[in-house]
Amino acid sequence: MDMEKWLSVPGYEGFYEASSLGRVRSLDQQRGHRMCRGRILKPRPHPSGYSQVRLYIDRIARDHSIHVLICSAFHGPRPAGKEAAHSDGVKSNCRASNLSWKTPKENAEDKRRHGTVVRGEHHGRSKLTPIQVAEIIRSEGKQAEVAIRHGISQPHVHRIRRGQRWSHLPSVG
Repeated sequence: MDMEKWLSVPGYEGFYEASSLGRVRSLDQQRGHRMCRGRILKPRPHPSGYSQVRLYIDRIARDHSIHVLICSAFHGPRPAGKEAAHSDGVKSNCRASNLSWKTPKENAEDKRRHGTVVRGEHHGRSKLTPIQVAEIIRSEGKQAEVAIRHGISQPHVHRIRRGQRWSHLPSVG
């Protein structure tokens, strides 16, 4: 069993700590005449699938992704152009040993390797279904007309027809 190690959350020193096991806690605080005991913060799910916590300083609240807080505490400040990446591809595994700073390209390659790339209609910003993609490929109208009909851009229609987008579908790639 791993020993849990706690380090200060950068920017919140003296208020919050991050754990090597992926937890975040508040520290004991004197507020006016009363003492507020520190506690382990309960993570809240974000639509992206990452867990978040809300941190306060001077009564100002800010939501933070737990994996970014842990990575900052244990691997130093975020280098320019890097993002916190999960080595195993499991968004809920926020152990310090599972996190590292990587470029978006390196992180995307990792996602492809462990099969966690979100594609097609499962992507949160997708406007199309596989049936609509098949219609776009079969349609003979002008790209601009097809784009308007489906609520997408003309270049997107072009990329779908060339197999550069939605290529994971059997009828496209």
